[in-house]
Amino acid sequence: MNTNLIHPDMIDSLGNFFPEVCTIQEFDVTKNGYNEPTKSWSDKFTDLKCAIGEAAGKDLNMEDKRGDKTVRKATHRIVLKDAYDVSEKDRVKIGSDYFDVLLVTEGVRGVKTSLICQKLSI
Repeated sequence: MNTNLIHPDMIDSLGNFFPEVCTIQEFDVTKNGYNEPTKSWSDKFTDLKCAIGEAAGKDLNMEDKRGDKTVRKATHRIVLKDAYDVSEKDRVKIGSDYFDVLLVTEGVRGVKTSLICQKLSI
């Protein structure tokens, strides 16, 4: 899907192109009552319009070589309507599914953010 062809003035008229709603979460480490580190996730952005699809083409280059095996890490591409400050340390929640962000690219003219992700089993 080549979403770089979308003109910024047309992005708002493409509501059906972004049928899903997602939350971007960031990783936090805090101290509990015993001064031990506690890991948690907190919402960074909520109710973002997005589109999700299985990773294909060049996204499949996100692989790990482990001895004689190749493990595909990229499972999905998520496209966010508008530009957001998302990093590879964040994760995406769509419904009850979670995705680790492997790669972030911003579209031309800042009208979208593309995320190459790996679906998590939680």
